[in-house]
Amino acid sequence: KKLKNYPDPMGVVEKYGADALRYYLLSSSVIRGEDLRFNEKGVDEVSKKLLMRLDNVRSFYELYADGTKRSNTSNNALDRWILVRLNSLIQVTTEGYEGYKLDSATGPLMDFVDDLSNWYVRRSRDRFKEKDHTDALQTLRYVLYTATHIMAPVMPFFAEDLYQKIKEDGDPESIHLSAWPEAGEEDRQLLIDMAHMRSFASKGLELRERAGIKIRQPLASLTIPTFPANRELSDLVAAEVNVKEIKEGSEVTLDTNLTDELREEGTVRNLIRQIQEWRKEQNFTIADRPTYTFVGTDEEREIAKKYKQEIITATNLNQLDI
Repeated sequence: KKLKNYPDPMGVVEKYGADALRYYLLSSSVIRGEDLRFNEKGVDEVSKKLLMRLDNVRSFYELYADGTKRSNTSNNALDRWILVRLNSLIQVTTEGYEGYKLDSATGPLMDFVDDLSNWYVRRSRDRFKEKDHTDALQTLRYVLYTATHIMAPVMPFFAEDLYQKIKEDGDPESIHLSAWPEAGEEDRQLLIDMAHMRSFASKGLELRERAGIKIRQPLASLTIPTFPANRELSDLVAAEVNVKEIKEGSEVTLDTNLTDELREEGTVRNLIRQIQEWRKEQNFTIADRPTYTFVGTDEEREIAKKYKQEIITATNLNQLDI
């Protein structure tokens, strides 16, 4: 202590919040009586990879929130997967707390939030934009509501704030007055299949990077060694890698041959991205339907004319002047 070779605890709390510091300590080896070299970067990581990510998911939910009540009854494969992941989290967290193994109880939350943000929400974005997005919306609300209970013992302030934003009429006044959730049935096969599909998607993205082909450029196909029984899972891989078709073969390979049709579609994707970025810069909401004046090359102009209605629909424009 006399050397002052550690950060001021109150300074860490002021910078990252008490919840981030508490989670960092309770999920560390110090809980098992082992040595811990305190690293402020670890608290920063908790703040960014757990709390900020979860808050971003909450913000995404609020963009589409329309009073739809939470539910865990969706038949969509992606919804069912995140619900199974949630059940798994409840089970391992409950076992950790009941066994007084606080690091085992708190640690898995980080991986769950990563899956929720970087896979479930990212792959569900188009579903939320559809008129009938009830399944996605009620599932996300259910997941956020339940997740607040899981994190409440170790991050009480953040959990309470999140709870107040997603609770429904008739729910307890505070998260800390709520009952602990019970885990439902766990579909291990769905977890295994999704893990395989995500690994194939990662390999496909790696092959794209090696070939120097940007993700917005559609490609013909990705070949994978194992096909899931549920076709929806392979469709997720196709969307992630941006290919038209998933084929089965002996190993993961990517068809990088670009036809004129694929090049055109890639140009359309880039135009859509440009308009979406413009909407963001202009601070338009999802409900706003502005008019956009096209700016681009002669080749892009001809493609924009050809796919005009598709671009208007994808970017929620009132009019596209070309």
